[in-house]
Amino acid sequence: MKNSARVLTAVIVLGVAYAAASWYVGKQAQATLQRLVGQANTRLASVLGPGARTPDVKLSISQYKRRVFSSDVTYTLLVNNGDGSSTTYLLSDHLQHGPFPWEAIKSGNVEPLMAFSRVRLVPSPATQKWFDSLKGLAPIEGVTQIGFSGKGNSIWQFRRFSLHGNGDSLEFGGGNIDVAFTDNFRNSTTKGAFGKLEYASTQDNESLDVQGVTLGSATTTTSESGDVTTHSTVGADQFKLQSGDSAPVRLDKVAISLDTTQRNKRVDGALRYDFGDIQAGDVNFGSVTATLKGSNLDVDALSALVAEYDRIKARHDVASDEDFNLTDEEAADLQDKLWVALGSQPTIAIDPFVWKTDKGQSTLKLSINLTRPTGSTALGGAMMLLPQIVKQMDLDVSVGKPMFIQTFSELQGGMQPRDSAVATGALIFDTYAGRLARAGLATQDQDHAATHLRYGNNRVNVNGRAMSVTEFVQRVLSAMM
Repeated sequence: MKNSARVLTAVIVLGVAYAAASWYVGKQAQATLQRLVGQANTRLASVLGPGARTPDVKLSISQYKRRVFSSDVTYTLLVNNGDGSSTTYLLSDHLQHGPFPWEAIKSGNVEPLMAFSRVRLVPSPATQKWFDSLKGLAPIEGVTQIGFSGKGNSIWQFRRFSLHGNGDSLEFGGGNIDVAFTDNFRNSTTKGAFGKLEYASTQDNESLDVQGVTLGSATTTTSESGDVTTHSTVGADQFKLQSGDSAPVRLDKVAISLDTTQRNKRVDGALRYDFGDIQAGDVNFGSVTATLKGSNLDVDALSALVAEYDRIKARHDVASDEDFNLTDEEAADLQDKLWVALGSQPTIAIDPFVWKTDKGQSTLKLSINLTRPTGSTALGGAMMLLPQIVKQMDLDVSVGKPMFIQTFSELQGGMQPRDSAVATGALIFDTYAGRLARAGLATQDQDHAATHLRYGNNRVNVNGRAMSVTEFVQRVLSAMM
């Protein structure tokens, strides 16, 4: 009996100890989740751009019921639709506290964990049709394991579904997203794939067909400096769009990537678009690569500028930017915030833009270094301030004659015979390239017309020849007349 009493006592002590440990771990898990939600919103803001009056996407914890061994959490995802309205999505999370959550053990993971989470999308006005189409099953489910060492992983499944009604149809092929966290959840890698998304409206004669979607993301935080580097990609095997009576557009091998590095409140970024093949109706435009870059961008100043403009627009109660005029006071407020944003001397660039067809390629590179002007000239005279705002500009353009002729003739369609369209395209190219060359604004050979332009210190250098801004404008006007 004594041995039995000792065993029973040990079991009770262990049970109490485990309950205490689980209660403590649950408290730590709540603090961790709250921190991760805040971190997610910060990173969403950095990816989506300078914040406006209302965040485009915001995640929040709307309810948290913590018990000893588990907790139930409700998350709210608010998406701004851009027209003053918003859409709300609700997620329900059943969280088992560590150190040894039973669900994790059942799945084969016996290492100590802070928490094991099962998240499901729950019905809301925005998602009820999804649930109805799946006969009550959750369209989205996720399993997350949160470790004590700042590591974790999350696996999300998206069920395939179809919606039909009122002449509209939506087919979603399902997919998955896997996320891994390291270094106290500061670093993460994400991989995902979705089969298809097809939408059609017989009433508006509109359709959208996206096949073979992939996505990926990697975020790295430097411990010493706190710099945050993010690399994100989205790709699709094929993208088709039909709108009304316009020609259908098809894009093959689409890839979009975003790279950002944030140092304190300054951000460098590059957004790249790759379209392997562009088809509009019967016209093939070849492939396009375009990269937009920004460096030394002051995030807080840009956010303040956008927020101020949104407040002014809301004050005028208009939907379009062309529907109102700024008062002198509003113009002054915007100018002050614009000058602060220009104080970091940001650089914006297109580097490169490459357009290829089977007849050759054309390229463009543009870099503009901006700076805060001196003096107190009103924003209404911004055009007059351009020489002061633009500290330096570099432009390189090269246009291939064979591809220009090919594209021009294809755009003519059946409006004129092909031989005539080719001859007309060649004439247009030679006429304008010749004018620019004679004005000293371009160089020309048999297959290309090109120019290199640099502006700085109120001087222009075109293909190695320096001139004043006035002389440059006169040469442009003479070439166009």
